[in-house]
Amino acid sequence: MARSSELMRVRPWLVMFGGLLTHLTLGSYYTFGNMSPYITSYIRLRGNQPDATFGAAIWIYTVQIMGMSVAMIFGGYLGEKLGSRWTTMIGSLLMSAGVALSYYTCHDLYLMMLTYGLMVGVGTGIGYTNPLTCAMKWLPNHRGMASGIVVSGFGAGSTIFTQVQTIFINPEDIPASLPSTESDCIQTEKYFDDKDVLDRVPQVFLVLAGVYAGMQIIGCLLIADPPENVARKPATETESAPLLSAKGSDTIVLEEHYQIDFTLFKWRFKLGKIHEASTKESLFGRSLSVKEAIRTYLFPLLWVTFLFNGQATVYLVNSYKTFGQTFISSDHFLANVGTASSPMNAVTRIFWGVVADRYSYKPAMLTLGSMCTVLLILYYFTSFVNHYAYAICTPALFFCIGGNYSLWPFVTTSTFGPAHAAFLYGLLFSSQIVGGMVAALAHTQLTCAIGYGGLFALCTGLQVLSMLLTVLYPDPAQRVQTEVDLPVSHTPSAAAAAAAAAAAAADDPTVDGAEHSGTFASSTEQQDAVESTHF
Repeated sequence: MARSSELMRVRPWLVMFGGLLTHLTLGSYYTFGNMSPYITSYIRLRGNQPDATFGAAIWIYTVQIMGMSVAMIFGGYLGEKLGSRWTTMIGSLLMSAGVALSYYTCHDLYLMMLTYGLMVGVGTGIGYTNPLTCAMKWLPNHRGMASGIVVSGFGAGSTIFTQVQTIFINPEDIPASLPSTESDCIQTEKYFDDKDVLDRVPQVFLVLAGVYAGMQIIGCLLIADPPENVARKPATETESAPLLSAKGSDTIVLEEHYQIDFTLFKWRFKLGKIHEASTKESLFGRSLSVKEAIRTYLFPLLWVTFLFNGQATVYLVNSYKTFGQTFISSDHFLANVGTASSPMNAVTRIFWGVVADRYSYKPAMLTLGSMCTVLLILYYFTSFVNHYAYAICTPALFFCIGGNYSLWPFVTTSTFGPAHAAFLYGLLFSSQIVGGMVAALAHTQLTCAIGYGGLFALCTGLQVLSMLLTVLYPDPAQRVQTEVDLPVSHTPSAAAAAAAAAAAAADDPTVDGAEHSGTFASSTEQQDAVESTHF
């Protein structure tokens, strides 16, 4: 019994580690900007499209986004049928298969859209959401932190794999020296023409696929959905009882709805006070069905917000290296900037998740959007300063865009409840299908006319629009009243819940009075404990 109880205390951390490990591989999504110059150069000199440009290569990434967005919906549905572990396994291995097959298709832009685009995107989408929602079910009072830790792997993956790609393909730091032709609209873009560099481009896909698959299998084996006594809804502001019953050795006890206290390997981990809104089942007081959630005004509001927010991600991930190549010659320097950006992209997801837990979604997103807007305005002008300004501004921007991917699943769960969060997040993420197509069209059609400066200005404007939409999101303390709310008579009162709990304890001879008294502390004592806990 004691061993089982200790395992239940450790298990949430193993689940988060498994999700983190899996997301490290899925996060190679962010290495496309590093791979784009190699892929485009190979297609140009060894493939079927000698006029291929960086603007055309963005369609590989766009197809990847589209596949990911559609597959997230299917992944959420599949997770409810097969469970988090097997759904994540299917998606992850499909993603690795797409990378491996790119060994055979990297000579052709359209075939690369199929393997490195569609297959990788669909696999990533299926495997992305379930580790997040699984972790949030294990830690229902700290959804922001749980999702932040898991999804930080998605941001940190490029820390590892950007270096693997660059060191394997271009170990001698040979610069991209082949200039653009007269038919190319951006004359400052350069391509790789070194024989050894080009020879290693197909081989890197096999190396990456093998590493990805090994990490994914280990990570998926650690992921498991929690039993019902852990995956219960968080306590509301009207409840003073602990979230979970103290009876039974297989139950994790959450002390009270402001904090969680795990004893793990004789160390005690405490997290500080969280915002009242983070302890609610949802803004509606309960988990909504998919149909009910879509009928609320908040669903389209969040969908359009995600659409505008995501544009900066598409442009930055695709263009940070090609933009840098217009005034920086060292390939290793640019790869190191990408590597330095990755920890920022990872840490930000935990940081903004904790901020959302503490202050709620709305102030967190408005702060994040303000920072991103300022940095987007400054980014283009780094080309007129020096490469160090570029090296500072690029990681700072990744710190901003990475926070979106922590706040988005957080607000989905906090708004509509955890019951169908994976599926609903997939529906909301479908905004990136439209966003990816808009970004690709803008990049291919407008780059010649407005250049990189115009593209970054366009991103800035869309970021401002997303902030204006965030202002319309309800205040954290407001409980949304819509036609989907349950009648008041169907909602159990706090007094009734407390009476039922007391009656159950009185009928149970295994729980003595002292034990019962120690478990259900007074609200005054709980508040004192909260105030003494420092964040």
